[in-house]
Amino acid sequence: MKNGFIIFSSNRGGNTNLWIVPAKGGTPVQLTKGSGPDIGLSVSVDGQKLVYLQQQTEGNVWISDLKSNNSKQLTFDDRYISIVSLSPDGKNIAFTMKDIDPLKPGFELYLQDSDGNNRRQLTTIPSDFYSVNWSANGNQIAFSMGYLNAPQDSIKVYVINANDPGEPGLITTGSDAKWIAPNRLAVSKVILKNGILTDHYEIIATDKSTPPVTVEDSVAIGRSISGNMILIRDSHFAKKGFWIVPSNYFDNPVKAKAKKLLLPNIISGSAGFNSLIVKDTDNKLWQIDYATGKKQKLEESFSSSDFSVNDSNSKLAYVVDRYSAKLVLMENIFK
Repeated sequence: MKNGFIIFSSNRGGNTNLWIVPAKGGTPVQLTKGSGPDIGLSVSVDGQKLVYLQQQTEGNVWISDLKSNNSKQLTFDDRYISIVSLSPDGKNIAFTMKDIDPLKPGFELYLQDSDGNNRRQLTTIPSDFYSVNWSANGNQIAFSMGYLNAPQDSIKVYVINANDPGEPGLITTGSDAKWIAPNRLAVSKVILKNGILTDHYEIIATDKSTPPVTVEDSVAIGRSISGNMILIRDSHFAKKGFWIVPSNYFDNPVKAKAKKLLLPNIISGSAGFNSLIVKDTDNKLWQIDYATGKKQKLEESFSSSDFSVNDSNSKLAYVVDRYSAKLVLMENIFK
């Protein structure tokens, strides 16, 4: 500013607000207060007027009964939620949540009963989360987590006891982890190959009873499903799509029988034990039965992309986001 002051945006006081300090140095003074974040500022030529942007993305977890179509709000924090994962029996929800202020670091992992009670915080270091998935018996949660701004190949997979949470146990490195059997995880590994970061899945025994099994490139593993089968996604040109394969498929993919699952053009999805719930490009919600391939439309319009279904496909947990933004004018800054 021409009058010898600098106005800046900072979270030094907790929330991201505006501060002012003499250009020659001194103690910063807080100009704005509140939840913030206050960003995108502009000062008039005479230095007496200031306009800035205050914007927030808030979210809460909801749960819906897919048979009765009744929905209930479970969280009321109005904070940023990135991942939601419903337990196999539908009685618990794990989710990652952070402050609405984008300049505040990282998410934490929480566990809450699906009736909205008994919330527990499972992690204590703000981090970036990449996946949160329940074991088939609902006793364990596997999650992949990286400390803020850490390189992608340093993301780690942890497992925590859902019934008696303690310190998470480190399993391996990886950006995604999904249960395909008791004590067996399919983990997406990021590796440096010919100077390029690539990824592939490995089958990891959490008890280290067997050595890792490497899955061929361009095959992503979903989860174990009914009939001792596994849901996978193949990105090879000739086999592109979702497939249902036997649990021994990775021992000899050439000889194993695979069945392609015909799906609409999807944006996101969540796999139950007997069927898959997906949202298509028209924001319609569908249920696809693994055994028959039959498609049933559940919702004509469904806005959330963060959702999770329980094993019986009777409950759906999802995040409802709200974005707000406003321009704020301050006058007579130095009076």
